[in-house]
Amino acid sequence: MSPKSFAHVLLSLAVVVCAPQIALALEPKPAVPRPEEFLFPPPHQFLKNIRPMRIEWTTRPDGGMMGTPSPPESDSPDINAALEKMKHRRWQEAVGLLDRAIAANPSDTDGYFNRAIALWNLDATNSPQVLADLDRAIALAPDNYYALYTRGYLKHSLGDFQGALEDYNRSLALRARDIYVPYSLFARGAAKAAIGDWKGAVADYSDYAEIGPPAPHKLPQPDAYLWRGYAFKAAGDEKRAKQDFETVINIISSRSEPYTNGYVLRGQARAGLGDTQGALADLKKAAEQFTAFEAGRKKAVTERIRQLEGGL
Repeated sequence: MSPKSFAHVLLSLAVVVCAPQIALALEPKPAVPRPEEFLFPPPHQFLKNIRPMRIEWTTRPDGGMMGTPSPPESDSPDINAALEKMKHRRWQEAVGLLDRAIAANPSDTDGYFNRAIALWNLDATNSPQVLADLDRAIALAPDNYYALYTRGYLKHSLGDFQGALEDYNRSLALRARDIYVPYSLFARGAAKAAIGDWKGAVADYSDYAEIGPPAPHKLPQPDAYLWRGYAFKAAGDEKRAKQDFETVINIISSRSEPYTNGYVLRGQARAGLGDTQGALADLKKAAEQFTAFEAGRKKAVTERIRQLEGGL
């Protein structure tokens, strides 16, 4: 793929109501695919997976503190009942219970956070109220890093990259050695890449690759190397980009059968190396495996296949 054609790769970002294609014009640096379209769930799916939680802190062997999520509980019977409704996707009933809980105690941050999640699941066009509820939850509990990260991701999905960065920064400053730090680093790296801060993106992806998930789930992070490779490529460092792409391919190929995102990651790495046919083979394999709940990612991968087949 020539630098000129690579520069015309469109960057797509799933947003609240629709997913328009957004072209990023950063001359003379080439544009790169954004990671969230392939690796993060679409924002509506991300918020569907968010659940309020209580964090139990334990001391790590190195003396640091690590947070572990435990099942959420609340002093409010209505919030607890709403959580039960949410487990069964009965969003409208959950919203009604949370409305009542907030009316009874307007200072309960859990009520606003829970309602934000329920409203989003009920209807993605509720984004203004979702954001308002997250704002209120954070105003009541400014050190709630989970709510900060969630609001940052919502802003990210809406194209407010600077606002997302501010929330990611605040969340990371509060989290120390918490188990969710790697994911915040990855998200912040993606937001930095979105505004053309390639150096910052490389730094965050590098930290993400080094930290990884906590033991016993610590594995090589091919996604970190993939997007760091694209950041290097955008910054004009083809040598280090090539090294990262090859690392991704080696990691994924060492597995007996790549999982769906493994095919996506390897396909994107092959595209970065100019191996269009290899990239298409992997991306088409991934597209066949996405479930009905992953329509957003399947659409993004299908669009990438179309771009590659069109000679972009």
